[in-house]
Amino acid sequence: MHQRQCPRRALPEWAPNSPDLSPIENLWAWMEQQLGARVGINNTDDFQCRLMAIRDPITLTQLHDLFDGMNARMKLVAKFQGGHIGK
Repeated sequence: MHQRQCPRRALPEWAPNSPDLSPIENLWAWMEQQLGARVGINNTDDFQCRLMAIRDPITLTQLHDLFDGMNARMKLVAKFQGGHIGK
């Protein structure tokens, strides 16, 4: 039995852990936007309360949307040859 040879292709040089391809990183980026300038945060308790106020209203639909957008994000990362897509 002969083993079929597959042509070798050059792999793009980008990190396998691209934050653009991580739904949790996209969620953190959105939460950071909601957090804004962090005005009125004077200690860790204030910070935790503010994060919980942002996190608590997140819906299951919003979380599903993060995963559903993965295909589009993968295409953008490929288009930019592994560069940051800015989303």
